[in-house]
Amino acid sequence: MTTEYKKIPIQINIGITGHRNLDDIGWINSHLEYFCKDLIQQLQGEDSFKDILTVYSALADGADQIVAENLIKNLDANLNAILPMDKTEYKKEFQSKKAQLNFEKLIKISSRIIVEGDSTEREEAFLKSGKFIVNNCDILIALWDGKPANGKGGTAEIVSYANEVDKPIFWVNTQDYSAKYLNSSRQFFEVLKKVNEFNSERIHKKKLKKEVENYKKFVTKKLNELGPTQDGWNEYLRDISPILVKSNMLSTKYHNLYYAAGTSIYLLSTFAILIASLQIIFFPAFVEIISIEVISIILLIVVYWLSRKFNWHHKWLSYRSLTENLRIFLFLKLIGKNVPTIITRSDFILVNDRVNHNFIKYLDSIINKSKVSLPLNKTKNILSNLIISEQINYHRKKMSSARLKEKLFSRIGVTLFILTLFSALMHLIHLHGEFINKLFAAFTIGFPTIGAALTAIKNQREYKRDLQRSEKMIEKLAQSSEQLKDVNTLSELDNYLFNLQEILLSEQRNWRFIYKYHELETAA
Repeated sequence: MTTEYKKIPIQINIGITGHRNLDDIGWINSHLEYFCKDLIQQLQGEDSFKDILTVYSALADGADQIVAENLIKNLDANLNAILPMDKTEYKKEFQSKKAQLNFEKLIKISSRIIVEGDSTEREEAFLKSGKFIVNNCDILIALWDGKPANGKGGTAEIVSYANEVDKPIFWVNTQDYSAKYLNSSRQFFEVLKKVNEFNSERIHKKKLKKEVENYKKFVTKKLNELGPTQDGWNEYLRDISPILVKSNMLSTKYHNLYYAAGTSIYLLSTFAILIASLQIIFFPAFVEIISIEVISIILLIVVYWLSRKFNWHHKWLSYRSLTENLRIFLFLKLIGKNVPTIITRSDFILVNDRVNHNFIKYLDSIINKSKVSLPLNKTKNILSNLIISEQINYHRKKMSSARLKEKLFSRIGVTLFILTLFSALMHLIHLHGEFINKLFAAFTIGFPTIGAALTAIKNQREYKRDLQRSEKMIEKLAQSSEQLKDVNTLSELDNYLFNLQEILLSEQRNWRFIYKYHELETAA
């Protein structure tokens, strides 16, 4: 894998459960076609589904075989056969020669054959294989009549178990021929949509490569300062850095677009008011000048429409959240700590409390193969230098920048207020000629209008809140750094990491809450 890699990998496992005796499969295939279209829509941009989709099926006659064949044909999916007993014994369960031949055909193209259970306890074997399918799939297709279970290990019991664990289900009702999604299916498709959007985002390859190399150099330098770098870190940097850096670049891109759009809306509305005022005061006979105001308003609407159409605000928040949480999560995982709640704050990993387990498994696979094993002291050094210190430095820079900009906007506001007051007084006392008096009248209207636009821009960017938030974070992180010095055992380290995790999560929650409701609005 090269540094050009920049996709969040997608691996979707589709489970199957259903009745054996199905009279008409035409309507079933029409519902499955609907499901396939939903899935394909969320995977636009993927060149092939062969390495993405895997079907988990017991391959019993009826629903298992019908759905498996349909998904293999329409989605080019892989197949994993999950058998409740040895193949030879299992074939005795089939009621027709055709079903046996079809079973053999599907077994031959299966990527994996897993036997869950044995023939000595038949019902228990079917229940075990059914639960295995549910536990290992991301969404379950159930061809079920909706009636309670008659025996152990049947379709109804498997669906009931899937409901217990809140597994997304596409239920095809074999009683009334309807179909609908159950449980967290909407969240499942939403996660796919977000990941696919990320993978489809265009980014300059040369710039990405340069930023990845810079990030790798930064992390390697920090690690070398703490001692010899282990090979596992190199694998992490090679495989994960492009995803993290791309996310950061996209966050910066949409942050800039969102702020530029907000600034443009407020300034264009101000410009429209100024043009109207100047026309009324200086050129009342030239109504054509109003066309400039109309153009300004049209441009304002176009900017507003673009920001909403391409979702700049939400993408900025999502990519920033992904970047920060991914960075923290990986460092903590690489020191051998399982802290899944950190990464789940990102919209790409979590939607309404549903985790994208495939991405977590992908991260774990890279981390596990890296085989990083660190002593307690080095773990503490990494926490102190690569997480806490960097977070403190980040907030110090943010605090300094927010303070400077807050002061600048405040001073400009005071200056405009004084100029407005002066202009109003000059207009009131009427000591000058008609042109100068009109000019002061224009200033009396213009300066407050500009001041209102700048105030709106300042409020949109939340400089004061960012300043306060960073001050509090620096204080909390400094306290946490002191507490880390007193950690002397692995159990104490676990407790410390839990508290650090809460600090980082609370900061993310506060940041998201502040900006979540700052969607752009057209100026009044």
